[in-house]
Amino acid sequence: MRKLIKYGNKRFTCLNTGLKKYKQYTKPEQLHEIRVELKKIKTLFNFLASGSKQFNAATVYKPLKQLFKKAGIIRESDVLHQLFKDYKLERFEKAIILKTKGQKKVIAKFHKKTTQYIKTTKQIHKKFERYFTHTNTTHLRKYISKIERQLCEKLFQKFNQDKLHPIRKQVKELIYLSQITNAENNLQKIETFNKLQDAIGNWHDKTVLIDLLQKKQNPLYKESIKKLKLACTRDIKLIKSLMNASTIKHIFY
Repeated sequence: MRKLIKYGNKRFTCLNTGLKKYKQYTKPEQLHEIRVELKKIKTLFNFLASGSKQFNAATVYKPLKQLFKKAGIIRESDVLHQLFKDYKLERFEKAIILKTKGQKKVIAKFHKKTTQYIKTTKQIHKKFERYFTHTNTTHLRKYISKIERQLCEKLFQKFNQDKLHPIRKQVKELIYLSQITNAENNLQKIETFNKLQDAIGNWHDKTVLIDLLQKKQNPLYKESIKKLKLACTRDIKLIKSLMNASTIKHIFY
């Protein structure tokens, strides 16, 4: 149980540190780290709820969920800007993504409320240890095994691109949970899962760009769309090979 508490305490510490840094420097990578820590906390809360009917993960996480959504609005704009840059499509960005005053207001409002967000996370953190009374590391291993079985069903059924995003979310959940334990094959497991979720993420980024370009129905975008679709085809091949790799199968069988 000490490992669980230590892991949870670190998540809240990193979250508050990230909020303070973002308020000071406003860098996209810091906002990304804030959202990652919130995802890790949510994953931990879901685990705690599985061991206690008295613990309501959704209720406890609700204030953090609001923070996650507001950070997500800003993060989405940052990600899109980086995608246009990465795929050398900057010349199309202004025509497709308009920088509105509303977006600037969202950022300004987020900054204004950062102190309140930090206060809220500290309040939740103070109550944190009491939630561990009904759990232990044995329960954690059983919970991880349950999530792995659920993921196994999705990975080894008929391939469906629509299921890739939910699969990626569950893979990330397993990565976060595996970081807590000292199981013998943990490093290999985390490395394997990271490769898969990165590949799905790269594919997903391209599909977002394709959707944005296609909506405009501009002939100037046709060549770029064609190249992106070709790259998506390569991504899918990689994802399929990772799903069928012996390293993945070794985890589940």
